Amino acid sequence: MALFVFSACALTEEKTAEDWYKTGQELERIGSWQEAVNAYDLAIELRPDYSKAWCAKCKALSNANLELFGQGQNATFEKSIQACDRAIKINPANASFWSGKGFVLYQQAMVTAEPGSFNKSIQAYEKAIELAGSNVSALSEAWRGKGTVLSQMGRNDEALDAQEKAIELNESDVEAWMGKAISLSKLGRYEEAVLAYDRILEIYKNEEHRIFDYPYIWHSKGRALEKLGRGEEASQAYNRSIEDVDTIIGWIASGREFYMNLSEARQYKAQLLEEQGRHAEAIDAQNKSLRVDPNASGTEN
Repeated sequence: MALFVFSACALTEEKTAEDWYKTGQELERIGSWQEAVNAYDLAIELRPDYSKAWCAKCKALSNANLELFGQGQNATFEKSIQACDRAIKINPANASFWSGKGFVLYQQAMVTAEPGSFNKSIQAYEKAIELAGSNVSALSEAWRGKGTVLSQMGRNDEALDAQEKAIELNESDVEAWMGKAISLSKLGRYEEAVLAYDRILEIYKNEEHRIFDYPYIWHSKGRALEKLGRGEEASQAYNRSIEDVDTIIGWIASGREFYMNLSEARQYKAQLLEEQGRHAEAIDAQNKSLRVDPNASGTEN
C-alpha cells in the first residue's frame, strides 16, 4: 500500500507540502512509519518551515526506530529529537510539539532504560501543559502523555490523576482510559479497572480498524477479572482476546496490510496464550509463526 501511495503521488502533476503531510498521516495509520517519514521529508523539502511536518516526522521516525537495534537505534532517536526541536524552534509556543518531544523521550527511555530520559519526558509534557492554555485537545494530549510516563516510572497514583485529568478534558480519549485502567490495575483497584476497560470497548465499538487493540484490551480485562475471582468472566474475556487476534491473522493472511506481518501476528497470539496458561496452544501458535516468512505480510511457506 505504501508503494502504491507513492506511485500514485508520482502520477500527479504537482503536490503541495500539505498534500505530502496528508500522505504521511495516511501511511502512519497503517503503520508504515518509514514511508511516512519519507512523505514528511518531501513536505519539508517544499516548505522548510513547515513545523507540523517536522513534529510529525519526529514521532514517525521514533516509531520506525523501534524496529532497529543497537547504535542505529540510538542515532535515530537523536535524529527524532532533532526533528522535534526543529518544530519547537519554529513555533516554541505550540503545546503539541512539546508533547511530541515528550513522546519521543519516553520511547527512548523505554528502549535505553535511562531514567534521565523519563524525567526529560515529564518535563516536556509539563511544558506542553503550561503552554496549552484553553486548547482542550493539546491539554488532554499532554496530561495523557505525562500519565503514561508516570505509570512506567511506578508513580501510579500520580499517573491515575493525570489520566483522569485527560479524560475530564476529552471523555472519549481511549488512550487516557487505557492509561487509567492500567494504573487502577497496578493499584489493585480491579473493579474500577474492569469498568475502565468496558468504557474503552464502548468507545471503540464502531471502529473496525481498532480490532488491533481489542486482543490486548480483552486480555487485560481478563486479568483484572481473574484477580477478582470472577473466573468464568475472565475465561470469556481471554477467549475474546484470542478470537480477535485470529481475526487479525485472517485479515493479514488475506493480503490486508497492517503494522505487523503474519509471523508477528502469530507470535502475538502465542504470547497471549502463554500468559493465559494455555501452553500447548501457545506452542502451536509459535510453531506456525516459524513457518511464515517474517518479511512477508500475508504469505506462508
